[in-house]
Amino acid sequence: MKYSFLFILATSLSSFMIGQEIPNGSFEEWESTPMFTLDPVDWETDNTQLLVSTAQDLEAYEGIYAMRVDPLQLGVGEYGEANTTIEIGGLPDGITFHAKWWRTITAAVGVQVDFYYEEDIMHTGFWYPEDTLSGWSAQQIEFPPIDIATTHAVVRVFAVVGDLVPGDCWISVDAMSWGLISGLDELEEPTMGLYPNPSSDELRLDIEATYMYEIVDNHGRIVAQGRTNGLIDVKQLPQGRYTLSLISNEGLKRSTGFIIQR
Repeated sequence: MKYSFLFILATSLSSFMIGQEIPNGSFEEWESTPMFTLDPVDWETDNTQLLVSTAQDLEAYEGIYAMRVDPLQLGVGEYGEANTTIEIGGLPDGITFHAKWWRTITAAVGVQVDFYYEEDIMHTGFWYPEDTLSGWSAQQIEFPPIDIATTHAVVRVFAVVGDLVPGDCWISVDAMSWGLISGLDELEEPTMGLYPNPSSDELRLDIEATYMYEIVDNHGRIVAQGRTNGLIDVKQLPQGRYTLSLISNEGLKRSTGFIIQR
């Protein structure tokens, strides 16, 4: 009877949490803080050199800013993390968030969620992107439909560089909430045909709708962004290689490379 009660309680609490925004899930009140020092909404940083590895990203998906996590510096064996502990009973069906990132092939970024019953880990879900570069896109971690009792969850956003070869990376997250976006996997990604390539003054896109776009240089920096229905002015870009990402209203993206030639 005791365990049945726990399962019923967990299921009820889990259902209540579905679709609920994670505390500070949009990071509007979040502040960067040193290790072991909590900010007003219980976000904390943790890294190998006891320095701040998080920052406000002013190029947010929504609102004023998102949260960005970096390894501490260029090098090897570097790690940066932001995490928060949230009271929750039982497993929701998943967690949804928007993310953008850049990494070398020797580095990794991701989001991990550990569910605990007191001090015991009951379930772990994680998301590790295989791409080395992305503009804002909707991401999800799906949890299995099982009845387990939990007391809290720890959500971690991390950026790590391996300990053998130098590298670098960063990840920004925003709009984080419990629950899945129904039908996200079935939504169509934007398609594009891009010309001329190489280009010197403008890009023309073969698209049938208006999309958000981002242009990122070879160092992972966003150098242009906005909305387009088929034409993008690139006169201001220096010569070099770039990545253009089109992003739908649902957060799905399509990326392609292009060259600016003067």
